[in-house]
Parts: sequence; C-alpha cells; structure tokens
Amino acid sequence: VTEFKLAKAKELLVQTEWSIEEISKQVGYNHPIHFSRMFKKYENISASEYRQMNKKSSGSRRHKREPD
Repeated sequence: VTEFKLAKAKELLVQTEWSIEEISKQVGYNHPIHFSRMFKKYENISASEYRQMNKKSSGSRRHKREPD
C-alpha cells in the first residue's frame, strides 16, 4: 500500500503544482510530516527534491488547479 501511495505521489509531484501537503492528503496521508518521512525513507530524497529533479521542461501536462 505504501509503495502505491508513493508512486501516485511521485506522479503528482511531477505533473502538478500542488503543495506537498495537498499531495499527501490526495494519496491518503492525514499528516504531511508522516508523508514526508515515508517518502524520504522509501526514495532516499525528500519530496521537494524529487519534484526539483523530475520537473518536466514542458508545462503542458501540469495541472495548476487545486483538486476539488
């Protein structure tokens, strides 16, 4: 389950402009701190570092609107 949540989070980190807090909620974490710790534990880098390293040069796939 954790791997599934983190896979979805990685997708959202690259494809959206949503905050880490919003992404953590979208993938099922109630506390962003817990999400951040789990992300770093499994990926060996922080969620923000992951986003920076994997940003797409094309903005066409990015969602700028906050989720409903």
